Amino acid sequence: MQEYLITVHDETKSKPVLDLLRTLDYIEITERKDKAKRRIKKNGKKPAASPALRRLFGIWNGRDITLEDIRRKAWGRDKK
Repeated sequence: MQEYLITVHDETKSKPVLDLLRTLDYIEITERKDKAKRRIKKNGKKPAASPALRRLFGIWNGRDITLEDIRRKAWGRDKK
């Protein structure tokens, strides 16, 4: 099975493309609208972070730790 993502930039052209694909019995169409893209398009801003993600903001603030320290600990490698 292969999956493809088709982007139709002109919405007036999307209906004929979908109609054509629907005539083929071996193609399953799953429509998905990306809500985040629609929100960006409406107000020109990125969507706000989820509350769960917001709780992580500033988690390393005020700590004496570097990205290299985090990587070393995560990979279990110590440079001696």
